[in-house]
Amino acid sequence: MSNDFRETKLRIFGVERVIRTERTGSVKQLEAAHTKAVKAVLAEERTVGLDRRHADRLDEIESSSWEDKEGWKGSGRHAKANALALADKLDKERRAVKHAPVRCNWVDACKGLPKVTYGKPVPDYLIEIAPREYATTEAARSMEAEELPDEVLPGLELRRYGKKWVLCHVLSVTEERPNVHIGPVFKTRERARHIALTELAHLDWTHTTEELLADPVAGPTVRIIKWREFVAASKRNAWAKERVREAEAELAVLTQTLAA
Repeated sequence: MSNDFRETKLRIFGVERVIRTERTGSVKQLEAAHTKAVKAVLAEERTVGLDRRHADRLDEIESSSWEDKEGWKGSGRHAKANALALADKLDKERRAVKHAPVRCNWVDACKGLPKVTYGKPVPDYLIEIAPREYATTEAARSMEAEELPDEVLPGLELRRYGKKWVLCHVLSVTEERPNVHIGPVFKTRERARHIALTELAHLDWTHTTEELLADPVAGPTVRIIKWREFVAASKRNAWAKERVREAEAELAVLTQTLAA
């Protein structure tokens, strides 16, 4: 950023204004002068907005019908006077409100977390998993198991997806898209493995993506599993239930056609 000027663009009620302050002294003086100029513009626009709002309210009161009703002391001119007094009171209250900027310890926040030193000997039950990083044996084994891909079928790997699990088609993975999966997201590792071994084992996952897409059975099968997992996550998901019925009907038609 240039230290010769400071410029701020404001858009208020759809009107854009540009505040520019040229440097005449030090950078600190430039920052202070520009902040003061921006605050002045905001205060001016707020005053103009309050004036417009109060004027509109007064016009509304003047244009309203204030008829005297027999037996009602607060009707007619008295009601109009009360409405005008209330409008003036609300206008004063709005103008008395001061808007202060949100305070935050920005300088300290930019420093980051303080360094934590540990000078005591590392306990015997911890093993080193990385330079100066330690974990228990059970935790190290679980982390290693999660990081390594689990091949459930030739060409189909089980991988973690956040807190859930997905089945990844190995031939679809590229450097640009390393986390491509076939669609269904499973709640547990055991369920993903069971579905793969029972419902996807008849498909040849060693084929390319184009060959799998050309298979008329592969698409509906994967879609059924995908929408079924949505239904398992929420029994009230009527939209997912309808998608399951559509995919099952499509697969049934394809099966009959192929059998014929």
